[in-house]
Amino acid sequence: MMSFFNVHSEMLPFLLAAALLAWRLSLYFYRSRQIDEGGTDTDGVITRIEESHDAGQALISYEMYVGWHDENGFYRESRLSRKLLHHYEEGQQLRIRYLPGRYDLVREVSR
Repeated sequence: MMSFFNVHSEMLPFLLAAALLAWRLSLYFYRSRQIDEGGTDTDGVITRIEESHDAGQALISYEMYVGWHDENGFYRESRLSRKLLHHYEEGQQLRIRYLPGRYDLVREVSR
């Protein structure tokens, strides 16, 4: 007969994974709301695309970086959200929304 502790200790990895997923989702929605409510739209240019391979798997992921001038005229560069609406090439222009003062919070604006 399994004790109460053994049953719950077996579930611990699943509970931790669920808690981590819930935290990541809440952070994503919180940042999205911040950008929606206080963001500034501007034109940007894809400055570089970095390819990475997942160890042990055949998965390839791409990180895209965008450059733009902020509300004070300073040049900024940041990684874009991974969920892009369109495929882009280096040097291609796109419309972005960034959060003034938090220049790491940048995403593509739908056309």
